[in-house]
Amino acid sequence: KDMLIEEDLDIISICAPTEYHSEILGEIVTRRSVKAIFCEKPMSHNDNIARKMVDLCKDHGIILAVNYMRRWDKRNLAIKEIIEKEELGNLLSISAYGATAMLTSASHLIDLVLFFAGEPLWICGDIQTDFIRKVHGKDDPGGMAFIKFENGIYAFLKCTSKDPIYYMFELDLLFSEGRITIADDGRNYMQYKFDDIVTSSGSGYKSLVETAAKWDSGKNERMLNAIDDIIDCIENNGTPKSNGSNAVDVLKVIGLVQKSYSNGNETQPF
Repeated sequence: KDMLIEEDLDIISICAPTEYHSEILGEIVTRRSVKAIFCEKPMSHNDNIARKMVDLCKDHGIILAVNYMRRWDKRNLAIKEIIEKEELGNLLSISAYGATAMLTSASHLIDLVLFFAGEPLWICGDIQTDFIRKVHGKDDPGGMAFIKFENGIYAFLKCTSKDPIYYMFELDLLFSEGRITIADDGRNYMQYKFDDIVTSSGSGYKSLVETAAKWDSGKNERMLNAIDDIIDCIENNGTPKSNGSNAVDVLKVIGLVQKSYSNGNETQPF
């Protein structure tokens, strides 16, 4: 609070534990000098509080960015373009594999699935009960979910592990004409396309063959990309690539996974 009073700051980053995000943001928006807030994920423990945070920023004309850093990764932006231009045909399904703690750990994975697939239509989920991670004294369980999106894409989410140290972050995107895999915590990106090659299946079949991808070259510093994006949004009245809207959707997905579990794994509309 003293810093907010004594300094005229343009951009402020909220990096405190999640339970304090809303209170801190409420203090920041009252300062006239502030043009943008960069909030650590998750924004809150539920989507209702997160929506109020988004509305506060809108009411005060402050840009809100949320640190789902993979939305600033040039490789993921290239994949998004491949999906939108149907360069590998239609995206059919995404299988995503992460570790336990949906809010703390797997929310990055959930956000990237939403980035690629779009708006969910319904969610069927389950909660991990054999191990529940505690973060800052609060339970943060893992879970699994099956999601159908409005555009017909399906996704399977695995956000469980026997211990946080058993970490993974992998995605498998299947298209009508190819495949993209993201492995080794995003360090290994591979693209495949169906082609005429001779395999054990015999001739006359198309099989997946690794192909060159548009993300093969160029520097890629996600956090620097994020700062550049936030500054550009300040100067041009834009919206950050990762903002309050997609952060709220992540929390809504997690909430619906929990609701589905509580209702006997019943499908929940988004």
